[in-house]
Amino acid sequence: MHLIFDLDGTLIDSSAGIVDSLKFATYEVLGTKINSNLLRIGPPIKTMIEEIFPDLPSNKVDEIIKVFRDYYDNEGWKSFSVYPDVKSVLELLKNNNYLYIATNKPEIPTIQILKEINILHLFDKVLCYQIEKFSNKSEMVSNIVLNKNETYLMIGDSLDDCSAASDNNIDFVYCDYGFGHLSLIKERVHCKINQFNDLIKIKGAINVRKY
Repeated sequence: MHLIFDLDGTLIDSSAGIVDSLKFATYEVLGTKINSNLLRIGPPIKTMIEEIFPDLPSNKVDEIIKVFRDYYDNEGWKSFSVYPDVKSVLELLKNNNYLYIATNKPEIPTIQILKEINILHLFDKVLCYQIEKFSNKSEMVSNIVLNKNETYLMIGDSLDDCSAASDNNIDFVYCDYGFGHLSLIKERVHCKINQFNDLIKIKGAINVRKY
């Protein structure tokens, strides 16, 4: 089986680093403190900024992104926590499966984080947001789903992850502990997990909670 994982809200809780970095960037560029309760963690940073400041000129959005990226890539990425059992479950799943990452996080912090928690070597391919290569997560997943005769699962917590699975005609496993909202995507969820080690049940095709 081929298992495609999102990163933020699926393997790690990166909200603290992202929020702190975005607060720093918006204050540097706009002199404005943002309300962190308005932030939707998961989409590309450009989308997050535009959701908070829908009328902000594109040049200001670009300035915030640059400051955010400089700060996050050097300091902000360090503020994250790993969800329970992630490393041990991935090691177990690796025995009989191919593992992949498809994330909206750029390559530099993604690789740093995967190395920090010593799981980079477990993945057969790590695909990150790069506008010149992948404009969205669906394109990343399509780069992985190459053999239509094999089984693929997309594991994530957001509408973006769900859409990527749907666009590529593969099943979606929803991580209920992450940043997403099940009510927005319930009809499209193949099954739900309440904690990361529930994936072991999916691996064995037993006790999978259907929706």
